[in-house]
Amino acid sequence: MGSGLLWIGAITKPFGLRGHLKVQADPASVESLKPGGRIYVRQDKEQIDFVISEAKARNNHFILRFTGVEDRQGAEALVGRALYVREESLGKLPEGEYYWYQMIGLRVVSEEGRFLGCLEEVISTPAHDVWVARTPGKEYLIPAVAEVILSVDQREGEIKVRALQGLWEVDGH
Repeated sequence: MGSGLLWIGAITKPFGLRGHLKVQADPASVESLKPGGRIYVRQDKEQIDFVISEAKARNNHFILRFTGVEDRQGAEALVGRALYVREESLGKLPEGEYYWYQMIGLRVVSEEGRFLGCLEEVISTPAHDVWVARTPGKEYLIPAVAEVILSVDQREGEIKVRALQGLWEVDGH
């Protein structure tokens, strides 16, 4: 990882014919996704730096256009790549709010203390974010709502969740 670069999301697909991209990104990072802002697009070890020429926030995603990406073919070449911004371009969040990058890798445990996996992904939906915790062979889709997320403790590296009836099966071991 480069110095001071933070993951904020990924490019999901081209949008239209003029180089626009549909981007799934941390809604809290909206301040850094403005025309004139610099964004870093990565895949494996390759990194390309772009300047944002257009940016629109939608319900649960962003539509972005980068200087130098002028057509659908150019946009298609970037699909699936991760997006990063400079740390200083992200503002400080209020107490109890977190950027996605701050939560990835945290242990997820039930309120009874059962390990459910590590948080690997955040999916933004129109209703609310869904946090994805995985262990080998098991995946939990956790709605990021107050009734389910009991606490996020960065110092301890742990997210405590409550399993609502029918939300996911919690087996006995």
